[in-house]
Amino acid sequence: MKTAGSMLLSGTIVALMACTPGPNPGQVAPQDRAGNCVPLFREYDSLKTFDRGAGFGVGGPASFSTRLNIIETEIVAKLCITQDSQVKSVAGRSDLAYAESGNPVSPVRLHIGTVNNWDTANRVKAEFESLGYQVSIQPSGRVGKRIYLGPFRTEGGLQRGAAAAREAGFFYIYPTNRRI
Repeated sequence: MKTAGSMLLSGTIVALMACTPGPNPGQVAPQDRAGNCVPLFREYDSLKTFDRGAGFGVGGPASFSTRLNIIETEIVAKLCITQDSQVKSVAGRSDLAYAESGNPVSPVRLHIGTVNNWDTANRVKAEFESLGYQVSIQPSGRVGKRIYLGPFRTEGGLQRGAAAAREAGFFYIYPTNRRI
C-alpha cells in the first residue's frame, strides 16, 4: 500500500521528468530530425514564394519578415542543415542512377537538403549529374545552399531520387513545385 509520502515523491518525480528538456538537437540523428526540419523548410518555401504584392493581412510586411527570420533561425538551431561530414559520395553508384518508372506524376522536384558551403554543394551536384539527375542549387542566406533534384515525372523516379539522396546522407527530402 502506498503512503501519502511515497505518492507525493512519485508525483514530484513525474513532474520533474515532464519539465526536463528533450535531447539537444545535436544528440538526435539527422534522419530522426526530419519530422521537425521538413515542415520548417516547407514553411520557409511558402514564405519565400509569397506574392508580397497580394497583401500581407494582419501585421503587414514587418510580421512577414519577422516570421521568415524566425523560420531561418529555427532551421539553423534545429540542425536542419546537412553538415559536410554527413554527406556521402554516390559517385559511380549505378544502382542509384536516374530512372523514371511507374505511375506518371505532374513534374515535381525533390528538395534533398541544404549544405553550408559551395564546395560541398558543387560536389553533390556533380555526383548526381553523373548519375543522370538534373540538379539545381539555390543559395538561401543563413539557410545555406539548398539542393534540388528533378523534375521527376513518375512515382518511381521520385522514389529512386529520394533513395539516392538518403544514400548521400540527406534526410530532409520532400517533393516541391517551388520555382528555382
